[in-house]
Amino acid sequence: MSSSRRPSKRPSSTQATPKRTTAGRTAAKGTKAKRPAASRPSPPPDAFDASLDGVTVRITAVLERTCVYVSRDGERRLARKADLLVEANKLPIRRRALT
Repeated sequence: MSSSRRPSKRPSSTQATPKRTTAGRTAAKGTKAKRPAASRPSPPPDAFDASLDGVTVRITAVLERTCVYVSRDGERRLARKADLLVEANKLPIRRRALT
């Protein structure tokens, strides 16, 4: 009697699995390849400063419930709006053209 199931096409655990590589080097699992500081993009001109847990950070984007900020090591991260303190006179205001 024939089984209606197809055979599994998963590689067996005895086969070697290729490792991910980044720029020709093997990346350790769970680590990120970091770009040199000089090649990181500069924050947009309409970015502004805010205080997050007593540390001044640069806010680059405002979303519905969170904000994107640049950490000290140059990585982009998210913070809740409720956790940020901003001086109102420091906020850039963009006027949109009427179309």
